[in-house]
Amino acid sequence: MPPSFAITELLIVLTASFCSLKLRKCYPFAAIGIILFGLAALIGVYRFLSGEVEQLASIHKYFSQAGALLGLILITKEIILAQASKAVQISIEKAGYAIIIIALFFVNIFHSIIIHTFILCALVSVFFACRLAIKDNVKKLFFFSIMSLMPLNLIFVRNSEFLSQIMSWHVFHAIVAAWIYGIYYILNSSSPSIS
Repeated sequence: MPPSFAITELLIVLTASFCSLKLRKCYPFAAIGIILFGLAALIGVYRFLSGEVEQLASIHKYFSQAGALLGLILITKEIILAQASKAVQISIEKAGYAIIIIALFFVNIFHSIIIHTFILCALVSVFFACRLAIKDNVKKLFFFSIMSLMPLNLIFVRNSEFLSQIMSWHVFHAIVAAWIYGIYYILNSSSPSIS
């Protein structure tokens, strides 16, 4: 794998850093979730620039998959909290902690179905993001488009038959960065979950 992979991994790191800083006060769970995506990409930057491509492959894969799944759960939790009443928010937060613990256990036992689980969780996040804009059909369509980027990216771009391996990974990384910025936009344009 060429060192050029570090360029689009760095794009994810920079986007995640910006978005997590912007969201950290009003949306702390989403900020942590986004940081997990950035951390996986940072490992990728080091992996490809250091030349330790094979040595760090398993660590990079683990953080990319486990971190992404946990990060997506945290982001989805925040999207749900953003539309919940104050009374319901406490229950969601408690349930969210249980889901995080289960997810951590899950990713360490069932490595082979992490991608499928991630896609399922991504589809759940699409549904709840659309609910944030329930009274505005144009906004709903826009939120749907943003949140759909990730599952479509995993299914059609990551191992695309129409792109070379190098190009498909570059496009994949660029779409991940766009999706992260899209999450920031969605939450930033919604009422904050905490004041």
